[in-house]
Amino acid sequence: MRKVLNILESSSMAHSKKVTVEDVYNCTGRPSPQEIDTIFQTLCADTLNQAYDKIQKIRINRSLTLEDIVRDMHLVVMKASLP
Repeated sequence: MRKVLNILESSSMAHSKKVTVEDVYNCTGRPSPQEIDTIFQTLCADTLNQAYDKIQKIRINRSLTLEDIVRDMHLVVMKASLP
């Protein structure tokens, strides 16, 4: 509970007025579900080079760690019905 309160406090200090879910993801440095979905769709639809470039852009723009992306991608891949 203390960790949640610290995250909400940091989010409210960084963003004036109303704290949104996106603000919390930005504050914690974790990838949002939308970003993970974008990465998954990119991996399924694009070529390897295109997927690499798009993932790198997302990772660098948001300062995400590869570990966080892989951890969240694991859940998406396990739920997906892939041939």
